[in-house]
Amino acid sequence: MNKTNRITLIAAALGAAATVSAAFVGSSYGQQKFQKNLQNSIEEITGDNNTVNINNMDGFIKEYQNLMVSNDRYAKQLKDTVKELDELKEQMGDTPIFKFRDLRLSVDGEEVSLNSKKSMAIIDGREYFDKSFIDSLLGSDRSLTIKEDGAYVGKIIQDKTDLKNKRVVDSHGVDFPDSETDSYGNTYVNAIEFQESDSFVTFNLNEEYSLLKCGFSMEENAYSDVTGYIVIKADDKVVYTSSELGKTKKPFSETDIAINNCMLLTVEYHSESHGYGIVSDAVIYN
Repeated sequence: MNKTNRITLIAAALGAAATVSAAFVGSSYGQQKFQKNLQNSIEEITGDNNTVNINNMDGFIKEYQNLMVSNDRYAKQLKDTVKELDELKEQMGDTPIFKFRDLRLSVDGEEVSLNSKKSMAIIDGREYFDKSFIDSLLGSDRSLTIKEDGAYVGKIIQDKTDLKNKRVVDSHGVDFPDSETDSYGNTYVNAIEFQESDSFVTFNLNEEYSLLKCGFSMEENAYSDVTGYIVIKADDKVVYTSSELGKTKKPFSETDIAINNCMLLTVEYHSESHGYGIVSDAVIYN
């Protein structure tokens, strides 16, 4: 082999090695193995600079082809991984996709005067409106109030509370004992005891509550023949009348009694002879 052909062959072999070495990014172990096989394949150059002996060229080519196939597989895996990462980045990126819109407002065909500049925002596909836009939509007699983790239209709604903790406006023949026991042996620390045949208590709720929950029973010292019932009024309108109470009647409770955000709530006990009625665990809420 002449000198020119020798240089060409060596350059070709080393070029192939460099190509595979650079391309085979998926496995450093495979790269090292290939380089070792390449070293064994190009074993020696002897003679008068005109003779080149290359052993196992077929093995060298086969190894090169196998590594190229492996490289294609790793390249595909890398491409798929990059694609998944891009999709996750788009979904969970720190910077949301948003834009603003200027909206005018018309209610029942009448234009409402308001600052429409950036009155609507679209963030990651969800629509948000400026608070002044919402207030204008609700009208002059109602507004939107944000308090802690709640949004209130109109009056601010209160959390649930014990009825006996509200201010008593008027009462007759009632007591608020520290504890009370009914005829079935149940003891209550939150109770209203009605001591007369026609007794009542009126609370000021300031239009802040819409529902009432409470229990009904007879006091343990009630006479066996005494029966009665409870009437609940919201601003003098009857909203609930209980079933009959008696010493042998099983205690019961009611939930979600509609008191309609009344100002005054009145609880009455009625009996033909004596008191002994109990309203227990009375809670007002929304």
